[in-house]
Amino acid sequence: MAIDRTDSPFQPEALIQHGGNGRVREEAQNASIGELLKRLSSDGSHLVQQEIQLAKAELQESASGTASAAAKIGIAAGLALPGIMAITAALVIGLGIIIDSYWLSALIVGVVILAVAGFMVKRALSGFKSGLAPRETVRTVREDIDWAKRESGRVKQGLSA
Repeated sequence: MAIDRTDSPFQPEALIQHGGNGRVREEAQNASIGELLKRLSSDGSHLVQQEIQLAKAELQESASGTASAAAKIGIAAGLALPGIMAITAALVIGLGIIIDSYWLSALIVGVVILAVAGFMVKRALSGFKSGLAPRETVRTVREDIDWAKRESGRVKQGLSA
């Protein structure tokens, strides 16, 4: 979602739209400090509203993608469970025949399966840590802060001139 900053009279795009640099500078110089602060406040609140909308859209997109992926994983796990159980039984029986102890073979197979599952859960949790943050919103907020700093510097220079 693109942020429209052309509402500000201090943007180059706004200068072009308002008939060039001279007229807007003249309006800014003729405006009182109260009017300029009011305009700055209005532009700032408009920008904050746009950032909130962007964050909501990003979080909804992220949540719907995560829900879809979770549903697919759940279906796959439900389908794979009988196959895993059959393979586990075959491993226990085969290892039991080899070592002549079914309880020990069941213990060995169980420990190996739990170790693999623990490793997979650890990797899955590390994937969730960075997956839900609204990265685009964070990036645009940083850009907005930089923009506001530059603009406030320009306004201070314009007022002191």
